[in-house]
Amino acid sequence: MKRERRLFFFAAAMCALLTMTWASAGSGRPALDAAGADRAPESGTGEFESKVTLCHHPPENPANPQTITVGQSAVPTHLAHGDSFGACSPAVTAEGAIVVLEQGNPSDPFVPAALIEVDPTTGTQHVLSSGGLLAAGHPSGLAYDKASDSFFVVGRDARLVQISRTTGQQTLITTLPVTGAATGIAVEANGDLLVTDYGGSSIYDAHGRVLQVRRDGSAVSVLAEGQFLDSIAAIAIQIDDLGSPIVSGFGAPLSSVIRVDPTTGQQLLISSASTGKFYDFALCGSVAYVALSSPGFPNSLDRVAELNLETGALTTVVDGLQRVLDVDIDAHGRLVVLDQCRSLTSCAGSPVVYRTNLSGGLDVVSENGFMYVPGRLTIVSPSSPSRKSCPSSR
Repeated sequence: MKRERRLFFFAAAMCALLTMTWASAGSGRPALDAAGADRAPESGTGEFESKVTLCHHPPENPANPQTITVGQSAVPTHLAHGDSFGACSPAVTAEGAIVVLEQGNPSDPFVPAALIEVDPTTGTQHVLSSGGLLAAGHPSGLAYDKASDSFFVVGRDARLVQISRTTGQQTLITTLPVTGAATGIAVEANGDLLVTDYGGSSIYDAHGRVLQVRRDGSAVSVLAEGQFLDSIAAIAIQIDDLGSPIVSGFGAPLSSVIRVDPTTGQQLLISSASTGKFYDFALCGSVAYVALSSPGFPNSLDRVAELNLETGALTTVVDGLQRVLDVDIDAHGRLVVLDQCRSLTSCAGSPVVYRTNLSGGLDVVSENGFMYVPGRLTIVSPSSPSRKSCPSSR
């Protein structure tokens, strides 16, 4: 399936006299049509070279994107400086727009790291921003900042990048002093940022940390380290209703969810487990909905568990997942789940976004398309500053 996936992206650029357009609602797959067959060659390309439609961000004015058509040989160069597949179009404004962080394939220029917006009603995908500062970073942490209507992204290369939701413009804020890799990020009420540091090269030598970063990158300090963090690779971070950071991560042998005092950095262990790994999670009141992987992957199924933040009790609410990576809550109190694999037999290159109200099954919102190796998702609700309700199976 991985080979087929690469060929799919390659075909989008190589098929003669074809350009990219959007597929019909629901599937999100890029489709091809015969538009542009009579276009003149661009950028020195050959007379019969296939053409690809891109959204171009001029280096001298990146906030003014332009739709261009280039020869397939010029595509890698454009993607490397932040252009993206498809025509430029306004950001999704539908209630509960879903944004997926695609990690990309550094060895394949036609599968770039990207931010992908998914219409929550139709499932149609739109590449908001790709390549550029995201290209080599293996981005793994994503947070939306409502005040600036932008996203903050961190990755293995430790770069902190801000991306405009409306234009896709990328801005380097700073390079973080991590000891492992920057893995998760959250926005504090004052606009400053909290970043989890994996804290090692593997789960066997992990010493997780939480970094506090001034919004403009001018100051970075360690908020929390040692204690319970010292035995896990810190993976994700969210901020609860009282302003306290909640951190999840996994180690050997325990995975943990930890509350951190926002002033002193002191830690309180909420829950730990010796079976499975805690990935990202969504907070709603006194509970967290945690993406929990199974220890026997690829021969066992993942799940989403409801974690009581007061008692530490875990209750499975969604099971039968293949490789769950992240979960969020939409404005209607429904869980939105990112699964890297549609099936155990076709994991690589077959990601899917599900939605469930917990009282029924999983509904597919969008699958495949520009998603290849997704890492995180978040939900943007411009017209709804707060969630309407928490998930409930009752």
